Amino acid sequence: MAPQLLHVPAIRLDAHGAPVVTRWGRIGAFTFRAGDRLRLGPVRPGQLALLLPAGFGWPMLGRCTERGLIAEPGAVPASSARWSAVAGLVGVARALDRCVVDPGRWWVAVGSDDDALVAAVGGALQELDGDEVDALCGDLGSMGDQLRLGIGATAAVATALAAQAPDGAAWVDAERPVQAAPLAELVEGPWPRLSTAGAGATPRQGGVQLDLFRARRFGAAG
Repeated sequence: MAPQLLHVPAIRLDAHGAPVVTRWGRIGAFTFRAGDRLRLGPVRPGQLALLLPAGFGWPMLGRCTERGLIAEPGAVPASSARWSAVAGLVGVARALDRCVVDPGRWWVAVGSDDDALVAAVGGALQELDGDEVDALCGDLGSMGDQLRLGIGATAAVATALAAQAPDGAAWVDAERPVQAAPLAELVEGPWPRLSTAGAGATPRQGGVQLDLFRARRFGAAG
């Protein structure tokens, strides 16, 4: 059986020290996309957390487990002498007019100070397929200053995220349960994929698959 490819999201800190995804990647059943802003809270055992290195290096996502820190994706052991879990991941913030989600079922909670507007867009809580969530966010983009969304695997999570999100934003749960999936996947998006047909070939659209941790899977991540 071929080894599973790991798509590692790249995270950088902006001028204000806030973490932003700069290159797409996947952890479990959730795709982090360039431009995503990480919303942080307390560290929770077993849940995704932001890990910062001691000295030179970039942030990454991982978990605090009984075995110690691990880096994600791949559950790669991370040395506590180099890495520290500084905050837990509450959710990923996306602007309403550019919010898309992974396939599957999602709960969507709609928040607004205008109850009539919430009723007009389908109610405060809905269960939708991924493509229906994308369409809803596109339709609501023009109302960004009046609405906020929470999108999660459960109704309770979606409601909690909507209560924290500011107007004009969708906060998305990154802790979706992993479903059965193929060994390799092509992630749709505006990311160019270079053709291997030789010089002068036309670039193709699609995902670029990377396996940054495969060679060091049984060693420390730092």
